[in-house]
Amino acid sequence: VHTHENILLHLEGIRKHLAFGSEDVFLAGLPFFQLVAFLVHPGLALHAGGTVVILEKFEPKVFLQTVKKEGVSFFAAVPTIYHMIHAASESMDVDLSTVRFGICAGSPLSMELRRKFESSFHFRIIHCYGMTEISLIASCEDPGSEPKGVSVGSVMPYIRLRIASDEGGEVGEGQVGEIQIGAERALRSYWNAPAEMTQALHQGWFGTGDMGRLDEEGHLHIVDRKKDMIIRGGFNVFPAEIERVLLADGRVEEAAVIGIPHPRLGEVPKAFVALKKGVRVEEQELVALSRAKLANFKALEEVQFVDPGFFPRNALGKIVKPALRTQE
Repeated sequence: VHTHENILLHLEGIRKHLAFGSEDVFLAGLPFFQLVAFLVHPGLALHAGGTVVILEKFEPKVFLQTVKKEGVSFFAAVPTIYHMIHAASESMDVDLSTVRFGICAGSPLSMELRRKFESSFHFRIIHCYGMTEISLIASCEDPGSEPKGVSVGSVMPYIRLRIASDEGGEVGEGQVGEIQIGAERALRSYWNAPAEMTQALHQGWFGTGDMGRLDEEGHLHIVDRKKDMIIRGGFNVFPAEIERVLLADGRVEEAAVIGIPHPRLGEVPKAFVALKKGVRVEEQELVALSRAKLANFKALEEVQFVDPGFFPRNALGKIVKPALRTQE
């Protein structure tokens, strides 16, 4: 449950940050039952006085044709959709010259695909961080600035954000902790679930359940979901860090890492990997890659090669880790 004030301040913050106006044309290809997808397309378009074009469902070729036909200047998508758009563009005449930038949310786009996309279509993809519980976006990159790795940018106007330790105090610059949002910019309650709301609030702060850190310039870096963290022999291992290493390899199409039981260490990382068409890779090659790029305690213990259709996904195309664990 959100208040009108909360939603309007979120909309005004992102309008200011990304300089939206009446000349902008928003293309909505994400399902509106997801609150952030609804607010960042028709909600933000109406707030800025712009135009919104709504697709009944996402189809890559229709999406690309609509961008050209309607002179679209902005859209938001998840990594799976960016993959599909890029793949479809290779077999058709594409004109995305009117697009100022696109938002990528849900999880970071691989640096390889981001570079390909931006060099092919000549517009920026910016990473943002948000969730239904805060109604929209808490931090976002600046389209006019160079990206800082997989940072999700600076904290948005009207938002208080801190990184907290397990004990509840604020951690220092560069240290990892739970991302917390000022309670005034979060939901007022979970519908018919007061106990969950009580658990999420801590002395005026809403606990997101996501782990992150703030760098020296105040940019937010997402580390992983707190509940996805693997504890290997007492050391904390974040699957997203291993996934970034795998996705940086040009042979890997998709990857998801979970913890699996180990008799001595408690849990160890296992990767499910979908390779690009026509590519062959041995399991030990990817295990060795993780050892070369990461500390030993973060290295993969096991790799299972799968087809892209193997991954359980939600309606936005994001891999659902709890469902993936049940397939193990």
